Amino acid sequence: MADVSTGQVYNFPLGGEDNMYLDLHYRLNSRLVVAFWQDGGRCMREDMEWAGQTFKRHGERDIGPEEVCFQMQQQ
Repeated sequence: MADVSTGQVYNFPLGGEDNMYLDLHYRLNSRLVVAFWQDGGRCMREDMEWAGQTFKRHGERDIGPEEVCFQMQQQ
């Protein structure tokens, strides 16, 4: 994640092999980022709020079988 006005780059808390098929949902006018990924045949979700330099994480939760993640990608 980067601030386009300053060029400052920030770490994003999810990604790589720990969060397979990571899909991010966000709006440009909101501080909320909703992440979906697959883990062991399950679809996981985590809501995160941008707090200026870091994300405030609201905890991951299992929202169903991995097919749910595929449905979310089509929205």
